[in-house]
Amino acid sequence: MADSEPWSMKGAKAAWEIPDALPPGQWASKRRLAAAVRRLNGLCLATDTPVPVLDAFCEDVEGIVAQLEAQPSHTSQDAFRSGRYFQDPTPYADRGVLVGWSNPLSPPMKVSWEPPTAVGSVCFDHCYAGIPGMLHGGIVAACFDQVCGFAVVNEGMGAITTELEVRYVRPTPVGLPLRFEAHKVMADEKGMELKGRCLVDGEVTSVCRARFTRVSPERMLQMIGVKGFGPQGDP
Repeated sequence: MADSEPWSMKGAKAAWEIPDALPPGQWASKRRLAAAVRRLNGLCLATDTPVPVLDAFCEDVEGIVAQLEAQPSHTSQDAFRSGRYFQDPTPYADRGVLVGWSNPLSPPMKVSWEPPTAVGSVCFDHCYAGIPGMLHGGIVAACFDQVCGFAVVNEGMGAITTELEVRYVRPTPVGLPLRFEAHKVMADEKGMELKGRCLVDGEVTSVCRARFTRVSPERMLQMIGVKGFGPQGDP
């Protein structure tokens, strides 16, 4: 197991510097598979396919799932425990639930650092709706958490979310480009406070205030399950 030194802020920032052009191989193929599943998600919700045809599709997909289940696999937590993560963190960042192109659940969101502001650019489809045509409020909160966390990393602090308050100004639509912004309000030895907002065509749809608590590299590894913690030994 690698020591905690690779879990530095420099390493954390590098993990999000995912190249747009990927080398050929497993990573590119996984992104291609995730994109296909992402499209399948949307089609699954909206399709009016007749039952016999739909049942045939089910058998095809279930067959693919069975084949994938028989293939080698490992989670990001597994990679931390083995030290594999530290050899190259970017493929694991690409698994992120909001920013990962390799994750079919991801929209995905593109994050960028425009000092002193962290920005998340994203467009959600109807899979993420709460009331029809509008983004689920919980997804809005998750986006704020992502962008605030990205701001914390770029401010040079290792921390985790301990408070997140969202005020919904008006419903946020699906199918339109969204811009999430977050910036530091204050920081001390305990952590950092941030403010954020979500905009559609320049209009604010929601705002947030967040508190992140500073966490040491050692504690972060413990929380992930590397040093005697995890599913079988949570503190």
